[in-house]
Amino acid sequence: MSKSYDRLSANDNMQPSNTVFEVDFKWKRMKALVSEKDPQTSNTTPKYIVDYHAFKCTTLVFHPYEDPEAVIGTGTLHPVTIHADYELHGQKGTIKALKRFMTLYTHLSYNYSNSPDGTPAAMTWTSASSFKTWDFICLDEQESAVAKFSANCWSLNNVGCVEFLGPKANDPAAREEILVTE
Repeated sequence: MSKSYDRLSANDNMQPSNTVFEVDFKWKRMKALVSEKDPQTSNTTPKYIVDYHAFKCTTLVFHPYEDPEAVIGTGTLHPVTIHADYELHGQKGTIKALKRFMTLYTHLSYNYSNSPDGTPAAMTWTSASSFKTWDFICLDEQESAVAKFSANCWSLNNVGCVEFLGPKANDPAAREEILVTE
């Protein structure tokens, strides 16, 4: 387990917010449905569709559920480099690997920036894994957790869920950034 994940376990803001998204993958269509889960009733409301283009170039395309023609963002994995590119509402960025044999990535965020001059905040994705799950944690510049994506390595359909944490847990722009960069 990584040192940064150990710090997260003791962090006070790791309490889940009311916002939890479930990711349900369909192998036949190579699409995922991202739905918001109601904490009281466990009912889900579809929010996003993710198209996987795995054969020509590994690309993810994020669409709002209500308008499948609109594009919120894209993510592209490259076969040669360990970095990934993304685009969120027309703004391009890179998810850079900080270490080669550890899951530790960073990207710049305008949604989580508190800078008065508009300088983006450096966000970091780290992870911890077990036999069944792989937990990805997104940290802000103060190393406070803002999101957690728990992936079930053995599941064929319901592949994971995203918990949004902290003061921007209910901010739609911040949630879309987390979805595209996770």
